[in-house]
Amino acid sequence: MPTHAKVFLAEDDAMIRMFACESLQENGHAVVAEAGTLQEALDTLPKLGSLMVDVAVVDGNLTKNDRSGKDGSTIASKIRSLFPSIKIIAWSGQPQTWGDLMLMKGSPVSELTGAVTGL
Repeated sequence: MPTHAKVFLAEDDAMIRMFACESLQENGHAVVAEAGTLQEALDTLPKLGSLMVDVAVVDGNLTKNDRSGKDGSTIASKIRSLFPSIKIIAWSGQPQTWGDLMLMKGSPVSELTGAVTGL
């Protein structure tokens, strides 16, 4: 269980991303990489190994007006192929099945920080 995890955060809403980063950092984790779009996430993925990422927190929908969850699924699949040891938290407003753990947005942010610690 990483009590001081290195985290990759992919979230399209800048305010939610900022709030999540602050909360994770206040609880001893380090957000070492962020992405706000699918393309930014895909461009960042090859760097996750050198950044020694433990946990990826991934929104299901990084494309405007898309609620399919395909973005998160695409990112998770690529993370698993490149770095199978990285744990993935699916963090979305709709149920997703591609993460090691699913957290619904709107839950208290303490659940996110607890989940990162618990993985």
